[in-house]
This record gives sequence, structure tokens and C-alpha cells, in this order.
Amino acid sequence: MPCEGELESSVSTSSSGQHFFGGGTTARSDVQAASAAAGAATKGGDGKVVNTSANGSASTSSQEQRTVFFPESTFLHHKTRDKVRRAKKQHRGDLHWSEWDKFGYANSDFCEVSLQVKENLPRIYKKDTVHADFIRNFEVPGRPVLLCGWMDEWPAMKKWDLETLLHDYRVAKFKVGEKDNGDKIKLSMKYFMDYLKHQTDDSPLYLFESAVEDKANTCGLLNDWQVPDLFPVDLHAIVGDERRPPHRWFCVGPKRSGTTVHIDPLGTAAWNAVTSGYKRWALFPPNVSKQIVKGKHLMKSGEDDEPIMWFQNILPRIKEKYPDIPVYECIQGPGEVIYVPPNWWHAVLNLSDCVACTQNHFSFGFLEAGWRKFRKGRRRLAAHWFTRLKRYFPEKEVYGRLDLMNKVDGWEIRSGKFCRVRASSGFATDVSSDSSSSSSSSSASSDDEDELSEIDEHVRRMRAGISREAWQAYFQTAKEQPSAAPRTLPQDTTPLARLTEPHRGYFTEKRTLLLSGCPASSVTTEPSSAEHQGNVSGADGKRQKTQS
Repeated sequence: MPCEGELESSVSTSSSGQHFFGGGTTARSDVQAASAAAGAATKGGDGKVVNTSANGSASTSSQEQRTVFFPESTFLHHKTRDKVRRAKKQHRGDLHWSEWDKFGYANSDFCEVSLQVKENLPRIYKKDTVHADFIRNFEVPGRPVLLCGWMDEWPAMKKWDLETLLHDYRVAKFKVGEKDNGDKIKLSMKYFMDYLKHQTDDSPLYLFESAVEDKANTCGLLNDWQVPDLFPVDLHAIVGDERRPPHRWFCVGPKRSGTTVHIDPLGTAAWNAVTSGYKRWALFPPNVSKQIVKGKHLMKSGEDDEPIMWFQNILPRIKEKYPDIPVYECIQGPGEVIYVPPNWWHAVLNLSDCVACTQNHFSFGFLEAGWRKFRKGRRRLAAHWFTRLKRYFPEKEVYGRLDLMNKVDGWEIRSGKFCRVRASSGFATDVSSDSSSSSSSSSASSDDEDELSEIDEHVRRMRAGISREAWQAYFQTAKEQPSAAPRTLPQDTTPLARLTEPHRGYFTEKRTLLLSGCPASSVTTEPSSAEHQGNVSGADGKRQKTQS
């Protein structure tokens, strides 16, 4: 990811007192040399001249607004043009293929300048980290963090460069978008790589495949990465691969592609690992309202919330209008894994061509909050999962706790799915015990033996990955968390005052992410200031799907 100027990065300190910078700093410096000098005038999303300074702020000079069209890209394969045009039409039928680059973001240095963003997310290193400490300091409290050193042994670090992927998966087809009816839009790797290398789109198509294991010519990708040992628990796995929702993705993102601000589904947490390229992340705590982070009320005429436009236009305005709302930002480079806790808002922008993988999971560290989301969002699947939980994790800390939650919250299994029971007073009669057990018996009798055998093995691996100290950290730390309500967010005299209603499940300090047991000098946690953010105009374009 090219950029000019010096990098302003967070610094972590190991237990030995040696200072470390985030992974990929040397590579970043190499790419920095390729960018233009800071302060050069570039065209913004609305066609105005944007004067970008070294600290990332920008100002727009008043010139006649105009649309910038690039000559149509020339591709190596004669079929690429038609296949890409068809994919664009299916992905966004309201925008002609010739308008995907109409704002000229390919001629802007915004991605280069973004490397200089002040990072305020902590980094931790594998050699200095114990699993139980990670649970206590990050997973149970719900704090995002960058992980360094967990990808060093991955085959993907050597095999997932663009040329090798093109050679190994040339004819394999991958998802690059969705039609209006939800069907996948697919391109062969050779055509997508041709597009990636020559495209000038403002917000390009993004390869984001969740089913690499389903095809013989792509399942080899699963052998190139492994789940970091900090995440041994994946409770959704007990329903089997056929039933569980999509949870892992292989991603190839062209420069300027990304994902709009979103929360991961069903109360899951996520980790994202980059093998090549650079990503810019912006994260908001769960108690910040959707309306504020989406920023639609801050958009100007002609703007959209495409990832690059959200980062350039809307994010600075959010910081300016709501200075007390914390925003956590970082640049993720090759060999780094970011952990995103459940219910955290996050947006991502690929600052260069980027290859990554990402996975969602449901862990003991956020058992109750995740269960409430899962139970409400997928009621029939949740009923099946709950009967499996009794088989695989009957402990009072796990099944016993959720069973009590269901009674307290007034939820029962009826007709094979969870239902909210309404009673005039007290709790409803527990009529689900017989039906639930019979449902469980019939479900167990119909379960495929091969599937159960695979799940048995998966659960054995889960349990083997949890030490006694980690188990205690999962459940003792949860009891020690403060019960204080979230700090009240800034109130406004406008109708937007109602948008600051706090989220009930998490408490996050406004100005800092504190690390229990870590010296204050080990992290840089002060959120980015809005004082140096410019008011840069944006552009219209295709909205990407909300996966990271």
C-alpha cells in the first residue's frame, strides 16, 4: 500500500521492554516511496480539486463540478471485458458499466494518504501472549486488537500472492457479487485477476468466496491457513457444516474495494488475516447507534456510502459532529490478524490489492450475548443447536447457564423452533419439556452418523485447545465484569438525540481501551482526533456486501 510521508503508528512494548512496530512496517516503507509527494492536489469524489496534506486532512477548492471518465480498461483476455460488464450489470443494474469510474478515484491519492492515519488499536505478539490473558483482556471484555506472529507458519504466506493464486486456481470460479435475488455472481480467477490488474473503478468488484470447500478445484485453499490458537472454540460447529450459516471467506480485494460499516451477524466475533496488501479499519463500540455510524444524515448531494467514500467523507464528519464518540483505527498489513469482538461496528477499505481470509465464530467469552442474538435471529436453527449443546457441553457454565437464560427471558422450543412465551403474570408453564425432549430424540435419531462423527472430533479438538486456566478465564472473568450501564453518549437538540440510545450489553470507556495487567506504555489507545480531518467530497458507486 503506497503512501508518502512518515508512518504514525502505534507502538507495543514486549515484556522485555523492547519496542515493536506493527507487522509489515518495512514493506509499508517500501511502498511509501512509490507515492507522490504529500500535499499534491488530487481530484475528489465530486470532481473538485482536493488538496491533501501529509496528516491526511484535505480541503477542496471551488471549481466547476465535473465527472471524470477514464478510457475503458484494456484487458489481456478478450472475454474479460464482456464478463466484467455482465457481472457489473447483475451486481448493480441501476449503474451503467461505463459509470463505475466516473469520479476518478483511481487518479486520487486517498489510499496512499490513508496509510498515515493515526493508529489507536493495540498490537500484541504471540511470543508474549498467553491464551488465558487474551481471554481476560480482550475476548470477555469485548476489545478489538491486532495479533502479530500467528500467521508465520501458514502456507498461505508463501502461496497467496496474486501470481501464484492465478496459476493454481486459474479456471476456478469465485463469487464477486450478488444479484438482486441473492444468487451469486461468479467469475473465473483468470478473468478476475485480469480485471484486478487493469481496473480503474471507484469501488471495484470484490472476490469474497464462502464455499471454497464445496468444489474440488478450490478446497485446497483450506489447507493454506489454520485458525489461530487464541480461537479454539467455535460453538456453531456443533450443528454441522450443512446447517451452520456461512462463517469463513477467502477474499481478494482490488485497491479501493472494501466493505461498508456493519456488525457481524448472529452475535459472532470475527478474525481477519491478511497475507498480502494493506487494509484500513475503522471500528465503533457497540453502544454507538446504527444511524450515527452509517452517517446517512451527514451525506451531501451526489455522495454515497461506498467504502472509499465513507472513509473520505462521512468518517471525518462523524468525528467532527460527535467528538465524544470513540473511533478506533488501524492499518492491517501482511502477517497481521485483527480480532473484531461481537457487536462492534466496523468498516474496511483495501488500500492496495489485498488477499486475506476471515472467519466468524461463537465462543464462551460472549456466550450470553451471542446466544440472545442467535436465538432471536435463527429460531429453528437455534433450537437444533441447543439440543446439540446439551450433548456436547452439558456443563452448568455452558448449557446450564443458557437453559436458565431461556427460562428467565421467557423463551421455549415449540414446533421445533424457539418462541417467545407471553404470559399475563409470572413465567409461562413449561410445556416445552416433553416436546423439546421428543424433538431432541427424533433429531438425534435422524442425524447422519458421519456428521455426528465429524462433530465429535471437532468438539474433542475444541476441548483439547482449552487449558484449565483458559476455562477459568472464560467463566470467572465474566462474573467479574462491572455491571454499570454504558456511559451516556452526547445528546443533541436535534432529532438525532434519539439515535444515541446505548447498547445494553457492553461497556466501553469513551476515550481509551484499557488492557488489564498491561503497562500503560504498552499501547497507544487515544482515538483519532477530528481536528485534523478534512471535509472531503465523495462520490457515488456500487455498495459492496458487508463482509470484511
